[in-house]
Amino acid sequence: GFSMIVEKYFQARTDKVGKVLSWKFFDNQLLTIYTEIQTPEKGIIFSASLPDESYYLFPLLFKTDSLGNIIWQKEYREYPGKNSKSWVIIKIIPTDEGYTLFMQINLNSMCLLKVDKNGEKILSKDIILTDYDYETYNKIILLKSGDYLVCGSSDMLPTNEKKQDTRVIKLNSDGDILWKKTFGVDNISDYPLYFLATIDGGCIIGGGTQKEDIHSVQNRLIKLDAEGNIQWEKNFDKGLLHIICEVNDGYIFNFTPPDKEGLMTVIKLDTNGNIITKGDFMAVTGAGALCPTKHGGFISATQCTKYGAIGEDVLLIKVDKNWKTGPPPKKKAWIKK
Repeated sequence: GFSMIVEKYFQARTDKVGKVLSWKFFDNQLLTIYTEIQTPEKGIIFSASLPDESYYLFPLLFKTDSLGNIIWQKEYREYPGKNSKSWVIIKIIPTDEGYTLFMQINLNSMCLLKVDKNGEKILSKDIILTDYDYETYNKIILLKSGDYLVCGSSDMLPTNEKKQDTRVIKLNSDGDILWKKTFGVDNISDYPLYFLATIDGGCIIGGGTQKEDIHSVQNRLIKLDAEGNIQWEKNFDKGLLHIICEVNDGYIFNFTPPDKEGLMTVIKLDTNGNIITKGDFMAVTGAGALCPTKHGGFISATQCTKYGAIGEDVLLIKVDKNWKTGPPPKKKAWIKK
């Protein structure tokens, strides 16, 4: 025999101290939710997929009120066509007219779909990417100009000598390709982990190059100008990059080094990618959230399982402009149930 655990999705609303104000379950047990945004009315717009009778995935879009009640639900299985076995909405961007939706199709193409505030179609644009067999895009940025920067991974299957590459595409507001760039090294897998639009109109890609196993991943940053040309490209220590932030005089990023258990490495770069400061900080479960402060330091938050007496704690670190945390607290930590 066998057993099955059935999951249900829900929307909960709380006040500022965590007291539950409303709780709403969604009945469909085969629903898979991908992304969501909050509406000005404190409701949610979220995308999901649902298998049809042939177990092909087709995209859905829901709008709820602040209590979790569904205001409307839309199906988009006619875009781009019946020959697609899987297409899901990976990004929702609010616009003055309604919403712009990006759909991943069959792991080798995309569709840009513009809908009004009621989810009705305004514009549909297929973005066909034919020079690679396998392409996934999950990092999408709306620029002030109204154009889009899209970043993801591309691969040639099943006999790929180059392994995996990083690709960046710039689209105009109607989904037309303005330019596309591919970055990779022969016989080495190259993939993006973080994607950031910069104030100069370009972008910076943070990722890794992997030759063998997970311990061989080396951090790699690529800075592009507004036309997708490389301004600089740097390799750093081994580890899994987590977050990149832009600051007044450069960038900071953090990663989890494979050979330093319980630590997080943070590096500050100048605008040309040269290292200014580097430090290791306590992070029991690896690199976590990172936020620069206006005084030149940063705040980091990670989960902490090793030292917590019950379950998981949150480890919060704040450093000054010299990246010093100061003396430890004199009082011992305490837990209140």
